[in-house]
Amino acid sequence: MSISVSEVSERLAAVAEQLPDRIAIKRETTIKQAMENITRLTMSAIDETAKKSLAMVDATTMKASSESQAAIDRSGSGASSG
Repeated sequence: MSISVSEVSERLAAVAEQLPDRIAIKRETTIKQAMENITRLTMSAIDETAKKSLAMVDATTMKASSESQAAIDRSGSGASSG
């Protein structure tokens, strides 16, 4: 069985007609995947930043509380010794 030049030409034409649609589908899929990855990475970065911020607030609050308690203790012991 031999394939004629016109058959090859027709097959190539059919493939060429499908290329723009296939490229559009691939491009859309790629963009969607990229956006999903960007969203996931962004949310992860936000979560990590929030965790660090909360830890810093907690540490600052604990330090302030401890310093306040120490000041209260000092003022209480000074009043009892006078």
